[in-house]
Amino acid sequence: MRDVREVDGDVVEDVAEDRPQELRLRIRRGAQPGQLLGRVLLDLGVTAEASSAFRRVLELDPENRVALRTLGDLNRTSGNRNDALDYYRKLQLLDLFREKLASFTKTLGEREEDILRNRVLSETPVTLEDLGQKYGITKERTRQLEARMIKRLREYLQKEVKDFDQLRS
Repeated sequence: MRDVREVDGDVVEDVAEDRPQELRLRIRRGAQPGQLLGRVLLDLGVTAEASSAFRRVLELDPENRVALRTLGDLNRTSGNRNDALDYYRKLQLLDLFREKLASFTKTLGEREEDILRNRVLSETPVTLEDLGQKYGITKERTRQLEARMIKRLREYLQKEVKDFDQLRS
């Protein structure tokens, strides 16, 4: 069982009740607690618990590069070659997607790039109405621009990434 509370503006978490007091983990606000916990557990040599912590990080953030790489490394060193390759492939695919997305973004005008970043890629998308007001167009026109851009992005990735349709599934 974990004891979590605030002390001096920091979140303090006991790694586990059966661990000595000096192993208390102090986490600054804004840091990813699971990732930090995983690092501390790795430093302590508790790899099974560290793996669990990094898997929890991926449940919340499937694109977390630190967790993907660490889990790949942990699986490789423990002889789980196929699992390690799966994590490394996800990391490689993520890198490829980011690279191609950056290239695609350079082909867009200012308004299209704004719609892409604030509607398509955002975890908290701006409303069609707000974007329409910003550019003096209707929300229906904004929706059309968004749909056209998504279609262009899909076509771009199909052209640029070998086996794109297989990767999507």
